Amino acid sequence: DPVQSGWADPGYNAVYEYTMLRDPDGAIVPMLAESWEISEDSLTWTLKIRDGIVFHSGAPCTAANVVEDFDLFRNPETGQNAIFWNSVTDVQEGEGNTVVVSLSQPFAAFPETLATEYSMIHNEAVRAEAGDTFGAAVVDGTGPFTLTDFSPGNQVLFTKWADYPGSGVPFVENPGPAYIDELRFVPILEPANRANELEA
Repeated sequence: DPVQSGWADPGYNAVYEYTMLRDPDGAIVPMLAESWEISEDSLTWTLKIRDGIVFHSGAPCTAANVVEDFDLFRNPETGQNAIFWNSVTDVQEGEGNTVVVSLSQPFAAFPETLATEYSMIHNEAVRAEAGDTFGAAVVDGTGPFTLTDFSPGNQVLFTKWADYPGSGVPFVENPGPAYIDELRFVPILEPANRANELEA
């Protein structure tokens, strides 16, 4: 759950996507937001969300979804990392599938806030309906994999999403669905066993 989870697991990157993220050289690059503009006073950020993006469920992912998620992330009653959003005073849907973010003061680290697992975009309608099972039994993101199985202490299994349209990230060479069919995370619970596996 990218809103309230106590731990941002690497598996988030299989099922969710950021609006923007850092490339290997540390520069901020597009993902779900294909471009953005910053006002002259640095108090307004306008993010253009890529057209035609859908969630795993088939529901469209639009600027309205991003606004809804941003409001959850920045609300101290719901957002695990709401403190990072202190400078954000308002989030609105703009024209042309854009998200308009208003700040109380210039905030150079705003892209860094958007590039964390606690700002990954999800389908809030599905999250609200799933309740406590969201993130364990049900996930609805825009990433290249879908959640197939979450068995605590055993595995987390992701399956390739055949309809994934590609990330839009400039440094990612693969323009479409993942090359691999499954992605499996297997926990090694005993410290001694972890050490042996690393050495092997």
